[in-house]
Amino acid sequence: FAFMLSLLWRQLDQRVVMGLGLFLCPASAVNMAGGQNGFLSAALLCGGLLCLERRQVAAGLLIGFLSYKPQLGLLLPLLLLAGGYWRAFITASITVVALVLLSALAFGPEAWILYLTKSGPYQAEIAQHWTGRFQFMSPTYFMAARLLTLPLAAAWAVQITATVLAAAAAVWVFRQDVPHRVKAAVAMVAVFLVSPYALTYDLTIVSAAIVLALLLCAALGSRPARAEVVPESQLRAALPMPPYTTSSSGFSATSGSRLFWIMR
Repeated sequence: FAFMLSLLWRQLDQRVVMGLGLFLCPASAVNMAGGQNGFLSAALLCGGLLCLERRQVAAGLLIGFLSYKPQLGLLLPLLLLAGGYWRAFITASITVVALVLLSALAFGPEAWILYLTKSGPYQAEIAQHWTGRFQFMSPTYFMAARLLTLPLAAAWAVQITATVLAAAAAVWVFRQDVPHRVKAAVAMVAVFLVSPYALTYDLTIVSAAIVLALLLCAALGSRPARAEVVPESQLRAALPMPPYTTSSSGFSATSGSRLFWIMR
């Protein structure tokens, strides 16, 4: 979390309040409850996108390191090319290739062979056929269609349609002359929408996008920004997320988010 916040810090206006909001948002609570890697993913993605405007090499390095979670990087090459961020694109490409080669040297090429022949198909099996609690942990268009009992082919059709629309919208924004915060926020949301395989702890990326969008609205003078404390009863009613408790820690994501923030 500290790494993510440090990369976002210069973009925040009400830094303490916004930092507290990010720390206490439901996605953060899910990460802390389950010991997941959503903070790292958000730090690499959000930091990389925000660095694009002035430090393309640093942005490319961060985006390249995000390759540890390839499903979150499906859209990024298109966005870098659409925005003309050639140095970032080349740096990210070199970083990914270097990481692949280094890992092959350190652990042997068998690790990659097993990933492609075993882990990849197993992940596809999980995404397409697992049921029960896992389905509620994957807030994607594909899983929403499966929860509605649509057949597999129809679920993929829904996801592909959403992927194309989200990607097209993000590419269009990256080709426009708009504030860079807008591009970064749109990309953060689009990266999440285009993937058929994403989990609740990855929503830290969307939380950061919300903060950037709200701060942009405040900067444009549409409405003044004001932070408020939201009671847990209102939070439970507003969030479509069931209480998530781990058996080991007994930590409830909803209870851990009693303090939340809104901008209005």
